[in-house]
Amino acid sequence: MTYDPTTGETTVSGSGTLENWFQTTNGSKVTFGLTGGAELTSGEKTEDGFTTWTTKSDVSVGVEGGFDKGGNGVSGSYTTGVTSEYAVKVPDGAKITDPGAVNPFDPSTMPTGSTVTMDSGSYTGTELEASFRHIAMKSGIEESAGVSSVIEKTGDDTVRITSGPTDALSNYGGLGVDFEAVKVLLGNTTSLDGASLRSAELDLSTPEGRAAYDTYLLTGEIPQDASTGISGLTTIEKIDYKSTTSLDVETPVGGASWDLGENSGSAVVTTYPDGSADQQTKLSYGGRSDTFFSQAFNPDGTENTAGRTYTYTVEADQMSTQLFNQSEFSGLDAGGTVKEGDVLRLTLTERQMATLHANAVEYSKDSIGVNQVSALALDYDGKPVSTFDYAASLARGPRSDGSLVEMLFSINQGSGGGGDLKQFPGTITPAK
Repeated sequence: MTYDPTTGETTVSGSGTLENWFQTTNGSKVTFGLTGGAELTSGEKTEDGFTTWTTKSDVSVGVEGGFDKGGNGVSGSYTTGVTSEYAVKVPDGAKITDPGAVNPFDPSTMPTGSTVTMDSGSYTGTELEASFRHIAMKSGIEESAGVSSVIEKTGDDTVRITSGPTDALSNYGGLGVDFEAVKVLLGNTTSLDGASLRSAELDLSTPEGRAAYDTYLLTGEIPQDASTGISGLTTIEKIDYKSTTSLDVETPVGGASWDLGENSGSAVVTTYPDGSADQQTKLSYGGRSDTFFSQAFNPDGTENTAGRTYTYTVEADQMSTQLFNQSEFSGLDAGGTVKEGDVLRLTLTERQMATLHANAVEYSKDSIGVNQVSALALDYDGKPVSTFDYAASLARGPRSDGSLVEMLFSINQGSGGGGDLKQFPGTITPAK
């Protein structure tokens, strides 16, 4: 401990950990610096217009701040060294002459369009391990499963920081993180059940943006609220459920609940910077291929029902193959030859689903007795159910993919009146 009589300031240089010093000091200032030359640990690889390599460097990390000691204001500092390893990806036009000079701890060295990825496994046992432990907690996964931090240089003074499961962030083909691809991956990967991803855009030319960036490198914490130098806050979360009869959707400003029947599945909810949100729900019923519903929510929490889409995947069997290949007879145009075992997607917008429902109601008027078409399209009083309830009934009612296709064929044939054939109002495409 030293005392400066001119300023009246007492300085403490102590032990402990970097995490403890940052958490206990007031107005902490973080500094980073290279303590040695960067070492290129893997050769450069160029493909698809990008060059990648891995860099290892020794970095000094310091924290300065004030805290109370015995009722007196005390300033303190803590400095430590960390060996840092990260993957760098740049577009070929970046003209990097010294790959080792690109350093996320000094973002000015990152050319616009470049990306740096830091994986938790490279920091185990170091002073920065706490940063990835925090990311793992916020991502809803075990730390041992692996989490990553992705830093994208989006402009001369701007970066986008993204953290989450390594499996969700390690396989993007272009520059930066493709949120649409991440949503698909989360929805289709059972190992990421309950996982989430968070992102923010920071303006490093502002003190607030730079402080948020340094804090993120040290603690893994992404700001929760937009402010000066902080914007683009986005969250992608995967919610899993099993054997439930309803699905509750919560956004930051509201929610909704739908009766779906006994099922299992998952939902991927994305919340955007303006507070709007979208949800992609996957439903699984015994004996059926998966069904996918998409919904969009306005910033005030109300749902934009016009943004709904419904997708039913079916595996073609012997009967449905014939129906798909004879669209002039079935009204089911798959746009090409379908073979037994092919998997197709039947997709309808909200308006198209309303048309299909109206066709089913029309079919029911002319049919004799109770059948599955009318049982799904009408309530117990013989009145049409809502469009969403009908869509949910199509997911859980037919006991097999073939039964769903045959039901659609019956609706197309029986709702036209006078023997006229109606076409399936949605689209039929191969599942890729």
